[in-house]
Amino acid sequence: MASRVRSIHIFLNDGEPEGLRSASIPLRSIVGIAFRDVQLAKAKQVFDSEMGRPGVYVLLGQDIDGKPAAYIGESENIAERLQYHAGKKPSIEWSEALAFVSTDGILTKGHVRFAEAELIQAARQNPHWAVHNDKHPSSVGKLPKPDEYFMSEFVEQVRTLAGALGCALFKGVSGKPQQGALFSLPPTDAAGADVTPEFGLAGAGYEARAVVYLATGEFSVLKGSAAKKEESLTIPDSARSLRGQLQADGVLEATADALVFKHYGFQSTSAAVGVVSGYSMAGPTSWRLACDPSVTYKQWLQEQQGSAGA
Repeated sequence: MASRVRSIHIFLNDGEPEGLRSASIPLRSIVGIAFRDVQLAKAKQVFDSEMGRPGVYVLLGQDIDGKPAAYIGESENIAERLQYHAGKKPSIEWSEALAFVSTDGILTKGHVRFAEAELIQAARQNPHWAVHNDKHPSSVGKLPKPDEYFMSEFVEQVRTLAGALGCALFKGVSGKPQQGALFSLPPTDAAGADVTPEFGLAGAGYEARAVVYLATGEFSVLKGSAAKKEESLTIPDSARSLRGQLQADGVLEATADALVFKHYGFQSTSAAVGVVSGYSMAGPTSWRLACDPSVTYKQWLQEQQGSAGA
């Protein structure tokens, strides 16, 4: 994608650069919306008219080995499709989403299928990411030539807005991947911010508490939490590397029995659970409400997203 001068409008719904936000290009009908998984219900409420339109979406998460992962899709109703993914997730544990629609109402199923195919092909050119789309759709012959022209421009605008919203999936493949790779984490000093109830995780040699900052979706392990000193053979490479980095940075301090946390924000529950437990565990079902351990983080999140019982 050739570089060109762009003017982009960014709207921060919560005043947080990593919170619920949108991006648009002046005099263009495309709108990009970005949010964390815990903010799905709020995104549908704030961007009600946009989210009910046809468009394309990108789900962002991590592989089991910690590599950035993405799933790209299309729908004639973005809100309904993302609600489906909230209850029945694709092959990645997604923690962030981007949605792109046109406000002029001209996009059809054929248009968004063309855009999906082009975006999947573009994403697969980036070796730093794992693209979890099983199919290899082709955009050839899907649209008449005039429609193909303006949808190619739409795809280019999607790639531009994705970058402006903090997603490196469509970034040029030269050099090393961005540290963090998805969206950069905000500072964990969020006094006064809206937070969820506490979640707990405990086992032999570890005990931790965490909250989610609702404005940013950050999963923050609280100061005083204890991570297991020993690592098992099954610990993901990403968790092993991060444990070492956190010790070097002074976030984890070794005591006689454990590694004690200062506050630290993770991009997902699974990233946090690997560092705390020292081995491979499923984060969404391992973290549980501290006030009611019968409720997992996954169940709580589905209720927040409005998918429980749906």
